[in-house]
Amino acid sequence: MYLLTVSHADAHRDTKLKIAGDQITGLPEQYSPCVILPDKNQLSIKGRVLELPKFLRGILSSKKSVNDAGDAVFEVGVPWLMSVSGSWNHDKSDEGSLPDYMIIEFHPEGKDYHFRVAVRLEDPVVVGTEVVLTTFSKSDGDTWVGSKKVSEGLSSTQMPLILGEASELDWNRGRKDASQ
Repeated sequence: MYLLTVSHADAHRDTKLKIAGDQITGLPEQYSPCVILPDKNQLSIKGRVLELPKFLRGILSSKKSVNDAGDAVFEVGVPWLMSVSGSWNHDKSDEGSLPDYMIIEFHPEGKDYHFRVAVRLEDPVVVGTEVVLTTFSKSDGDTWVGSKKVSEGLSSTQMPLILGEASELDWNRGRKDASQ
């Protein structure tokens, strides 16, 4: 007798999106065009304009270049790498499933934290902002916030800290059909 088990573990991966000028490319047609409006601190998705968190204004309005990977690099004291990814091909059949989304991350070079902005794509809205703190630990349980590289014998963990009053990202923020 043979027993076959199949795991439906999270094999899903976000799709890396690229920056071309002020455009975010790689999104499906229903979410395009997607444009960053740095002077206004806004994001436009298919003509719907969203306000980005105010603390990003200084980063977005600084000198920008685009690297070979399609990420934006802003010069604000230290270089800040902006990377964008998203998902729209995942299973949304279960109640509580994630909607189509885009994640914009801002990584200051050499720092142990980065900022993450989560955007729901279906009816575009910024659903939350996190500071992600990278902590390092040794097998003996000693843990600390540390440097940019993980030395041999250490492991790193990323811990999201929600900015604002919420304790988690609110994927239903602003939805008319969301239950109260």
